[in-house]
Amino acid sequence: MDPFKNDTGYSLSLDVRELKDRYEVRAYLPDAKAPDANVKLEGNRLQVEVTNRPAASQQSNNSMVQTEEWGHSTQVVELPGKLNGSQMKVEHKNHELLITIPKA
Repeated sequence: MDPFKNDTGYSLSLDVRELKDRYEVRAYLPDAKAPDANVKLEGNRLQVEVTNRPAASQQSNNSMVQTEEWGHSTQVVELPGKLNGSQMKVEHKNHELLITIPKA
């Protein structure tokens, strides 16, 4: 069983790096775009939540079929030490988020 997959089969992966003055967290969003993600920091708990909303359509001579596949995933990481949450930055790049959280 993959701990990063929820019951919808959607997967969200996080990489966390601790640097001298900050944490950097990369969230990879394989089938979603960065604006579909929600990032929250409460104390030392960072939560990244994403909803995947791809749509597909097929058209034949007399009919059209449109389907939507929804996926949802949430990852929570507890970071050690004191953080300066008011200075947290979230950068969106295609299918990736870069979250920078300065240490206090």
